[in-house]
Amino acid sequence: MRINDRRCDYCGDPYEGRGEYFCSIGCRSKAANGYWGVDLCDIHHEAGKPIVPAFYAALRFIKETGPDFVVLKGDIGEWGMFSPHTKSQPLLREGLRYKDDCEAIKRDILEPLRPHTKRLEFIMGNHEEWVVRWVEENPGIEGKIDLIKDLELFQANIHSTPHNEVLPIGSLNFAHGWYCNKHHAAKHLDVISDHIFYGHTHDHQSHTKITRTGRNPYIGMSTGCLCNQNPYWLRNRPNNWLHGFGIYEIRGNGEFTPHFIPIIDGVFSYGGEVWKA
Repeated sequence: MRINDRRCDYCGDPYEGRGEYFCSIGCRSKAANGYWGVDLCDIHHEAGKPIVPAFYAALRFIKETGPDFVVLKGDIGEWGMFSPHTKSQPLLREGLRYKDDCEAIKRDILEPLRPHTKRLEFIMGNHEEWVVRWVEENPGIEGKIDLIKDLELFQANIHSTPHNEVLPIGSLNFAHGWYCNKHHAAKHLDVISDHIFYGHTHDHQSHTKITRTGRNPYIGMSTGCLCNQNPYWLRNRPNNWLHGFGIYEIRGNGEFTPHFIPIIDGVFSYGGEVWKA
């Protein structure tokens, strides 16, 4: 029996074949010695707006350590001109331009990351979905706005995962996330019934669930954000947002150890070193 529409856990390339997780003996051999990666989420970048020091601290870490994979878990852009938060407040949309945002995201986020990892993944978040929904509401513009083309993901060999879908790597599952209730880690874990690492909530929360038979824990965890913690549309409303990202060490059998890395004032510690922008 052949496996269709499968992507290699190590290099991310699509393949068909009898291999359960890897596209080649080479990738299987490399993965057998373990591999690791990073996820970043909720950067909410806009043209003309500064990126927070927390992002640059994470970027420096990636540049100097070269993870095997990096997953961008959605809301890489703010896409304020399509936002429901500004729909009835046109003054907040003044000067915002879709093409400018695309160029800023390519220049400031995608291009700096791409050379420093074997595999760069982009999961569409609800903010990216705003762009899709806007085109659906304005069919006359169809074909003129396309995030995958406009961000040049294919040319940069960046694979994209649609909003509301899950990206598996080994035993890990990555998604942008859906729920923002008080106990959202438990909610995600109950609904997915598997390991799930997500963003969307901009905070850090984790929950474990033990299976009755194997006694193996399933983990649900949100990994903070890398955006301005007081954006203009929030209008100083209090929140629980926390800068941070995730690091994942994967063993040859696909099992893993996750680490949440909080970033305070643009600084964090990992592996006995202090990292900052």
